[in-house]
Amino acid sequence: MGADDNALKRREFAGLLAAGALGAMAGGVIVCSSPQSSASVPIMLGPLSMFADKTPRMFPELGVAVVRVEGGLAFLRTRCTHLGCALRVVGEEFACPCHGGRFSLEGRVKAGPPRADLEWVEGGVDARGQVWCDPSRTSSDRRPIDA
Repeated sequence: MGADDNALKRREFAGLLAAGALGAMAGGVIVCSSPQSSASVPIMLGPLSMFADKTPRMFPELGVAVVRVEGGLAFLRTRCTHLGCALRVVGEEFACPCHGGRFSLEGRVKAGPPRADLEWVEGGVDARGQVWCDPSRTSSDRRPIDA
C-alpha cells in the first residue's frame, strides 16, 4: 500500500464527510420549513385568587407574566422588545437587565432603548375561576380581561 492509496482513502473520506454534512443541512431545511401545527392548548396557571393583588406573577417557563391592572388581568410576554432579553419585575415595573429598558405593568415602554410595547398573549378566566393563557397566540386586543 503506497502513499497514493492512502491519499485516495483520505479524499474518499473527505467527500463522504462533505456529502453527509450537506445531507444533514438539507434535512434541517426541510424540517424547519414544514408547517407547524396551528393547534394550541391553553395552559392553566392557577385560581383567580392567586392574582388578587397587583404583584405580577411570572411564568418564566412560558415567557409570560400575568398582572392585575386597572380593568382586569393583563397577560404579557416577558421578553424585551429591544433584543429579547428576559425581563424582571423591579418595583412596579418590568426591567430589562441587558440595556436598561423599562416597561409599565401594562407593558408600555417607560425608558431605555425599546421602542415597542410588550406583546400581550391570549388569556382569560374559565367558568371554574381558573386563569389560563396561550403563549403561542399574541393578542391584538391589548385590553385587560375582566376578572
